[in-house]
Amino acid sequence: MRVKGIKQLIQLAKEYTASEEFKADYKKYRHAKLNPDEKTKLGVPKFGKMINNKIDNAVDKGKNEKLYPSDPSEIVKQRLQNFLVVSKTVDFDAEVSNGMFTKKEYERKSAKWKMCYRAGKEVVEAAQTEAIKWLQELE
Repeated sequence: MRVKGIKQLIQLAKEYTASEEFKADYKKYRHAKLNPDEKTKLGVPKFGKMINNKIDNAVDKGKNEKLYPSDPSEIVKQRLQNFLVVSKTVDFDAEVSNGMFTKKEYERKSAKWKMCYRAGKEVVEAAQTEAIKWLQELE
């Protein structure tokens, strides 16, 4: 049931990321990330901050494009690739005692790694298969 659920969830994500709504939402998200604090809490523009952001963005153009690509499909590719990298490192046989991993190194793993562990091997393998197919479609 969980495997079927993850496949449906990925299908919904594919549909959403192909929509105009996603493109518009991502454009807003990207703008907010690249131009922080441009407006006051009342929505009044901070012109000095806007100018500083423009300068910073011009200087850091390559870095910004890597972090927040202008093409929304690129961020989808990045996230799928990141999932594949992280999920391949999960030890599904890791022992847990009193809600903690017995190996300290696993306690230091990322929240994404731990989420994959909690989801279980079958679910993660199904998600990996779907992610690989999706990446191939995006190429």
